[in-house]
Amino acid sequence: MRRRSSALPDGIPGTIHVTVGANPCALLVASIAQPCPARRAARAAYACLGRELVRHGLSIVQERVLGSVDSAAGVLAERAVALRAAGVDSDGPCTFVEGRPLWGRGWAGAILLAVRTADAGGVPRVLHDGGVPCGRTWRLKGARFVALQGIGSRPDAAAAPQGVQAERAIRTAARLLRRQGLRFADVLRTWFYLRRILSWYGEFNAGRRGVFRRLGLLHADGAAVCRLPASTGISGRTRGRAACSLDLLAAAPAPRSGMRVEERRSPVQPRPLGYGSAFSRAATVSGGNWSLLEISGTAAVDASGRSAHPGDAPAQVGAALDAVRGLLDDARGGREHFGAATVFVKRPADAASCRAALESHGSGARRWPAVWVQADVCRPELLFEVDGEALSSSKAGSRDRRGRRDAR
Repeated sequence: MRRRSSALPDGIPGTIHVTVGANPCALLVASIAQPCPARRAARAAYACLGRELVRHGLSIVQERVLGSVDSAAGVLAERAVALRAAGVDSDGPCTFVEGRPLWGRGWAGAILLAVRTADAGGVPRVLHDGGVPCGRTWRLKGARFVALQGIGSRPDAAAAPQGVQAERAIRTAARLLRRQGLRFADVLRTWFYLRRILSWYGEFNAGRRGVFRRLGLLHADGAAVCRLPASTGISGRTRGRAACSLDLLAAAPAPRSGMRVEERRSPVQPRPLGYGSAFSRAATVSGGNWSLLEISGTAAVDASGRSAHPGDAPAQVGAALDAVRGLLDDARGGREHFGAATVFVKRPADAASCRAALESHGSGARRWPAVWVQADVCRPELLFEVDGEALSSSKAGSRDRRGRRDAR
């Protein structure tokens, strides 16, 4: 794997990061560092992203765009024009969610998961629900993949109570997966964007557990039946008024394909189900000499499940990054191949101290391609959260110092 970072042109304060290599997946990140007209930044960034996609023979399979909602129309218009100009399909779904930039209004950046088109047997197929693009499906080396985006975010969903909206979003996603021959148990990762998260996160958790029981992921007593998906649950507002928007990534390896989907456990944090949250800390999908690691939203939660370092943002950064480092080590994924991160800061006034703590941490986090946004975390005392995705690959026959095949 290799990562290349380049500054945006014309003095725009941002960077394009591309992580690509022998892995059939790739990660592309556009990150805006300072206030800049949103349309101008999006025009330049998506022109660069489009060129990189074409250069490496990649197709977008999932896309998250973060910024203030009032910038959405302009950013998405520039996205469409720039991608089309590069020869990239711009009609597939993308999720625009209000992760406001730390300066308040405008565009913070975008994160794209892509696949090498040749490895996927062609351009991934766009899925529709009621005539609206809602995801993509593709195949990689014996596995069927589905990415769904913006489930539950349609304007007509907002009329229902917020807990009902969340349950309906999960059930809708399960229905769309069944159409493609997958189950919700095949979901590798979820992203839940919850409007005013602090006012109803407990209700959301209870509803998610209830739906997961009905889908067969949990026993009646709440214990897990199978691997639970990695997940981010964060404050986020979409362009509609819906209380919940769901994105997910699912993978179903074919029998005897050699591909695996596995939960990754943290050496320093408990399994979230122990305190009522039905997700896992991380998950990987791997195929012999490559893997994709999905790291859940990670905050300063101690070994007992309690929030650590209340009121101390830099200390919370350190605790969260210690947990992420443990997950990377557990997966044997190279930190140098951490391809995309979203950094959530509750209070913009803490941004400088959070950035300093991140850059000085021994995890190598200062080199991670990251989009920084302002957002409430799931507990009022938590001031910082980070999630991410890492890619690894190895040449056949490469082994680590203990004689094991190197997964990096």
